[in-house]
Order: sequence, then structure tokens, then C-alpha cells
Amino acid sequence: MSMQKQWLGAQWLFALLLAHAAGAQAQLTTWEFSYQGFVDDSTGLLDPGRRFSGLFTGRDSNSNGIITRDELVYLSAGGTTYIDPTGISCNRYDGAAGYSCRVDQFAYSLSGNLVFAGSHSVGAEMSAWTAWVVTGEAHGDYGDTFGNYWDNRYAWTEQTTFAISPQPVPEPSIALLLPAGCAALWGLGRWQRRSRCLR
Repeated sequence: MSMQKQWLGAQWLFALLLAHAAGAQAQLTTWEFSYQGFVDDSTGLLDPGRRFSGLFTGRDSNSNGIITRDELVYLSAGGTTYIDPTGISCNRYDGAAGYSCRVDQFAYSLSGNLVFAGSHSVGAEMSAWTAWVVTGEAHGDYGDTFGNYWDNRYAWTEQTTFAISPQPVPEPSIALLLPAGCAALWGLGRWQRRSRCLR
């Protein structure tokens, strides 16, 4: 087999791996995530048992390694359902008097970094409250019910841990370079062995 044919074979293998990786990224996937360990602003102390968790479903439609807001079909966090394909979510009532729900920012890198900012508010004549979150900064809630006001804020800290399932995957470029490199080395090795035999 000529060296040119070997390189063509390696290129075909690389193309197949690339297509497979792109297809895997575009599959609809559900991730569950949680942060644990926050500083309670009212006491200034770390609460190691406090958690903020949620789940989201989406697909990497453009295969860039990042799930963005417009690639989500479901999002629930901190007890609030922000996006739901059935319509049973706070967005269903967005714009109604005294009710609002918004996702200001969302991006999940498949290498493991989650950025999310959102809020959910309900208001009535004698009662109103808002729950909010900005990952990496703080989450909390505040409100007023019949004259009783509260304001809870829990800050991210260096001790805050993050867990997500399924586990993050390597960057696509790194994941593809390894098999492509192995294929190239295999082809080069065969060419060198054949060259030695023909001498």
C-alpha cells in the first residue's frame, strides 16, 4: 500500500471520528447539577450543608461545545421551573400582573463550566417575594408578607463545590486529536516497515 493511500485512510478515519463526535454533541441530554457550601450573609458563616441544585435538558445544536439558552428545552433550578416544553413553567405566566420569571443568562460548557442567572417573582396585594440566582456570586430570596420582611442571601465561596451528571467531557479538539494522532502514527509505522522490507 502506498504512503498516499495510507494517509487517505487516516483522513477518512479522522472524518468519521469528527462526524461521530458532532453527532454525539447534538444529542438531547439531561444534566443534573448541584452547588454545596455557601456563606450565609446574615451570619457571615459558611453553611457547608446548604445546596442549590437543578437540572436542564438541551443539545449542542451547533457543535461548539457550549449549551446556550436557545438550545435548552427544559430548565429547573432552586425549585423554580424556568423552561418546560409542556408549557407548565413560570415563563407561561410571564408578563401577567404581579408575576415574572426570567433567565438572564445561561451557558454550559461541555468541559464543565456552568453560568446561570435568573429570577422568579410573585406579587399580590399583601404579599410579594422574589427568588434569584447568579452562579459564582450568590443566590437567595427576599419578600414581604403582611408586613414581615425577609432577605436571605447565600454567597459562593472557595469552599463551594460543584457536581454535575453526566460528567464533563474533554474539549472536542483534544478528544479528536488523540485518535487522529494515533491513526497517523500507525500509518507512518506501516510505511517505515514496508520501506525497510523493500530495500
